[in-house]
Amino acid sequence: MSNRFSKIVHFENLEWAPLIKGCDLASVDGDPNAEGAPFVLRLRCADGAKIPAHWHPTDENITVLKAAWGLSRRTG
Repeated sequence: MSNRFSKIVHFENLEWAPLIKGCDLASVDGDPNAEGAPFVLRLRCADGAKIPAHWHPTDENITVLKAAWGLSRRTG
């Protein structure tokens, strides 16, 4: 990440881009396209938006700031 100690990013300064119907994505720090490098993203979705089942090739940390959130995990 650009500053290992601290970084303040105000919500109104985030640059949002459409991701899927009803959801937008903003990069807070780092480069999500840089292999093995840490990054932070924010995702905002309209009430009732659904994110289709998918997977990510790396581990990730998720923090839900405000929502009802569920996880479905399928194997095989």
